Amino acid sequence: MAIMIMTMMKTMALIMATTMIMRMATATTMMAMMITTIAATTTTIVIMMATMIIATIATLHIKMMTIVITTVNTMIATTITMTTATITMIAMTMVMMMMVVTITTSTTTMTMTMTNTKETTTTTMTDTSIMIFFY
Repeated sequence: MAIMIMTMMKTMALIMATTMIMRMATATTMMAMMITTIAATTTTIVIMMATMIIATIATLHIKMMTIVITTVNTMIATTITMTTATITMIAMTMVMMMMVVTITTSTTTMTMTMTNTKETTTTTMTDTSIMIFFY
């Protein structure tokens, strides 16, 4: 019995040690990946500094969704048409004194039209995010 317990404990210790080594290997790989990414970013920044690129990427996503809602008590089929237009503009890479500024502006316009009451509601949401990288 004692030998069995000892063997089990040894096996457990071996499994734990293997798991620890695997975890360490994973962590090391992640670190290496991070370092590679940082190196790649630095290279990109150097290239961008050399060429002084200011790129504006404008994308327009228009999603047309028609949702049919049937109200139980009045039995009137209400159709809500939602048009969502998201305009994402990325004005990138303003290089100034060891610093890269990325400004992302996203505007979402949503229009809802109720068929039976002919009501139209328009909602506009603007989201601006500024990211500053120092190097």
